[in-house]
Amino acid sequence: MKKNRPQTLKEKRRNFIIKWLLYLLVMAASFLFMTVTDIPMPLFHIPIAICIAIYEKSELTSAFIGLLCGLLTDVACGKLFGFNGFLLTVVCMFVSLLFLYVLRHNTVNYFIVDSATIVVFGLLDYLFFYAMWGNDINGRIFIFSILIPMLLTIAISPLMWFLFRIIHKYFGIKKEHFMAEQSEDIVRE
Repeated sequence: MKKNRPQTLKEKRRNFIIKWLLYLLVMAASFLFMTVTDIPMPLFHIPIAICIAIYEKSELTSAFIGLLCGLLTDVACGKLFGFNGFLLTVVCMFVSLLFLYVLRHNTVNYFIVDSATIVVFGLLDYLFFYAMWGNDINGRIFIFSILIPMLLTIAISPLMWFLFRIIHKYFGIKKEHFMAEQSEDIVRE
């Protein structure tokens, strides 16, 4: 495949299908990895949803992926079904609009947005499931059930960014830029 020629419709369709199959494969693999053990695990679906929301241009697609990843997180963590789904839907739509109109697609912006999202998710999880009911008297639940998965999730976030960056680079729709050439044969009167 030559680098300078535009993609054909067949290549665009093929890349679209491969890209979404890879997205779904990564989501399924992370879901299986989260459900295999009982030790504190990173919440893989938050960085996955944020990465897809950054690279996809449609807010509706980002919201749907946020809902899917949130529901997978709810099932994997044994939380109230729909809690993370609703939150991640709103966050992904916001992130999609933020990166579409305000922020540039770079690692620093991703890491700031992703870390803030993970911290907010961890604190809301602690507030609604433990602190509100007075279950965490000495802070052990916060440290072992909230803080450790939060830090692990922040630690794997750059890996997810580079994985989805590679997927988007090779299977995303290429932006085609055409430069208008000035013709010297034009006679102006």
